[in-house]
Amino acid sequence: MKKMMKNDVKNKNHVRVGLMFNRGITLITLVITILILIILVGVAINISIGNNGIFRRAKEEKNLYTNSQRIEK
Repeated sequence: MKKMMKNDVKNKNHVRVGLMFNRGITLITLVITILILIILVGVAINISIGNNGIFRRAKEEKNLYTNSQRIEK
């Protein structure tokens, strides 16, 4: 009977350790995911608003198109 109780205690401790380990992994995964998302947002903002960004190039192309239409008329 004592041997069986010791095994139960070991199993309970193992479950507790396992739960703490799973929580730690989940927290680490969450932090890594948030960091990756922050990096991706930074890159996306830089691509769209930067010196040679999408919005600036679209504006330049619009001006070129408008000028080309004026020349044709």
